[in-house]
Amino acid sequence: NQLLHAHIDRHLVRDYLIQLALGDLLASSGGRSYDEQYQWLLERTDPASDAERNLLDYLHKHRLRLPDLAQNQPDPDVAVQPDFYYEREGLRGVCVFVDGPAHDAPQQAAHDRGVRESLEDRGYRVVVIRYDRPVKEQVEQYPSVFG
Repeated sequence: NQLLHAHIDRHLVRDYLIQLALGDLLASSGGRSYDEQYQWLLERTDPASDAERNLLDYLHKHRLRLPDLAQNQPDPDVAVQPDFYYEREGLRGVCVFVDGPAHDAPQQAAHDRGVRESLEDRGYRVVVIRYDRPVKEQVEQYPSVFG
């Protein structure tokens, strides 16, 4: 376009470019809007788990990336359902486990370690959000997951 520089008025697009720069980008999943995805995920949380809802509420309130799936089994060879799942382009996804007090029991903790290591061995990323630590601090540890 060098031959056309004399004919190009860059000031015509100034306001449009400023609007673009100040805009918000909100990802959606499954054809749902951000708020629809939040509601869809809430419907799939464990009714006994305040910790799962607290994580979703935090993500939604701060307009962070919401999970793509909830309560799914990402790998047929590993008998576990992460609470939430994030897809990653070209890679196996991120399995998010939201651990309540029941996961502190030695037998449950050992089981958790085993299935989570199996997922990691298969290329999945595993993130654990615990009930006894501030959600904000834990989410901030994983900016590549939560945005």
